[in-house]
Formats: sequence, C-alpha cells, structure tokens
Amino acid sequence: MENGPLLMIPSSHRGPVFDHHYDGYFAGAIDPAAAGLDIREAVPITGKAGSITMHHVRLVHGSRDNLSDRDRPLLLFGYVAADAWPLRSDWFHDLESFNAKMLRGKPTLEPRLRDVAGAHAVSAGA
Repeated sequence: MENGPLLMIPSSHRGPVFDHHYDGYFAGAIDPAAAGLDIREAVPITGKAGSITMHHVRLVHGSRDNLSDRDRPLLLFGYVAADAWPLRSDWFHDLESFNAKMLRGKPTLEPRLRDVAGAHAVSAGA
C-alpha cells in the first residue's frame, strides 16, 4: 500500500464523462470535488508482482502517492475501435498514421457517431 496503488471508484464508468480541463487546457485529470465525486469510495487495486489491471477508460481512477523507497513502474496501452477516430490532433498526425497503428479490423472513412449513455461532459469548474 505504501507504493501508491492504483485506486478506482467502482461503477464510475457508468456515470457522466467528466471535464478533464483546467484553465481552458486539457489536464488529463479531473477535480473530484468539483465533479461531485467522493474519493473515499475509491478502492485500491493490488496484485502480486507481475500483475496487470485492465479497466474501462471512463472508470474514475488515480494513484496514491508513492511513499516507499521503490519505484512504481507503469506501462500503459490504449486501444480504440477502428471507427473511433482520435479527436486530438497531437495523438496522430493524420488518418494514415492512425491506420498504420491498427492491430485488428479494417480502416474506415465513416466514424462512429452515436449517443453514449452518460457521455455529456460535466464541468469541473474549469
């Protein structure tokens, strides 16, 4: 526990999409208090050496501070569907570079456009 385990708020992926901006810029994090989240509901995710975790991208998660004298390694993979084009231009320079990283499926010129339950952005006071 002193190594700063991953914490997750159970079932939070079923709620709204939270604002990840601060002062008008993408911060890659949310303000739990402004989003109305109680971080006391977060549970630590731990495992034996070599364990991995997999979770939904919308599951509210974060890590405690590493209070140990050991490093806390992280290897992060992200997967998306072939028709879920990236909205940030700094992740891929163009559609060709996006398609070049495809592991499975076929490239498409028709993006997925449909409502997702709870996918309205919730402002975190930014």
